[in-house]
Amino acid sequence: MNELEQLDRRSFIASAGAAAFGLALPVLRAETESAGKAIIVSPKGADDAPGTVAEPVRTLDRAAALSRTLGRSTILLRAGTYELAQPLHVTAANVPLRIANYAHEEAVLSGGTRLHLSWEPYRDGIFRARVPSDTTTDQLFINNRRQVLARYPNFDPNGRYLNGFAADAISPERVARWKNPAGGYIHGLQRSLWGSLHYRITGKDADNTLHYEGGWQINQGTQPMHEDYRFVENIFEELDAPGEWFLDERTSTLYFYPPRGLDLDKATVDVVRLSNLVSIGDDSATHVRSVVLSGLTFRHTLRTFMETREPLLRSDWRIYRGGAVYIEGGEDIAIQNCFFDQLGGNAIFLSGYNRRVH
Repeated sequence: MNELEQLDRRSFIASAGAAAFGLALPVLRAETESAGKAIIVSPKGADDAPGTVAEPVRTLDRAAALSRTLGRSTILLRAGTYELAQPLHVTAANVPLRIANYAHEEAVLSGGTRLHLSWEPYRDGIFRARVPSDTTTDQLFINNRRQVLARYPNFDPNGRYLNGFAADAISPERVARWKNPAGGYIHGLQRSLWGSLHYRITGKDADNTLHYEGGWQINQGTQPMHEDYRFVENIFEELDAPGEWFLDERTSTLYFYPPRGLDLDKATVDVVRLSNLVSIGDDSATHVRSVVLSGLTFRHTLRTFMETREPLLRSDWRIYRGGAVYIEGGEDIAIQNCFFDQLGGNAIFLSGYNRRVH
């Protein structure tokens, strides 16, 4: 794990939150956190409940609907993880709106799903488990820590480039080891080291020539990949180090090489489904005003490096227009004391017209 992933969330929020958001913001004044004036949400609640402390609702979608119906502009989340079936979309019909954690409890908005698995030994220290047949993901979290998608060369936390690189990562000799590399990825630096390039493997020929698509992340036409600084991942045959994993979607089988000392039978297992968690506004002429997100943790979003295709005028780079929090057409929006934890893509993306977003 890198240093950021090893940070304690509570310590981070306590030390950085006040300093980062200490200025008075020209936004909706936060309502009192009195339970009687808020919709209360809990992972242990029920969506047919009234949304009180004693009888909280279970989902954010239901809380947003109750907020509109009852005219209450504050939603408070009790401790726990909220697995979003779809991104929460805040429109002009919802505002003013404040979504915050209840009494400093840790509330996590997740774009993932927790799996309950029965593990069995496979070989060479690797375990495997059956997953639901529709499971797709590009990230695996064990005990809320992101694991390493099977790769070559192996992950080096101290590696200066790409956490480890190898010139022979896509050589015919290496490719010959792979039965079916379609769905794997190639990551590399641009030849002059001023950008990163990413490719999706589509297959290989009988002579072990690799086929792949991508490299469009740089806004300067076709860019050459560096001859040395590159690695591959999501290749089953490269699953050979503790902490690595691979999902075989054809057989709905998850493979994982647990680190020493990890008890898989007691470990939590999460996979990722969504790229975006909260969306505020849209490209319509109706602007969304006065929204506050406070004291929340955002986690479990899909990686979007292959979606980074939109060119920026007079720029060397291309972008992906999305993030854990996406804002378009927003006015007087505040995101305060929040923690963006181990995301796969952008944290916050402001698109098009926005004013006074803090």
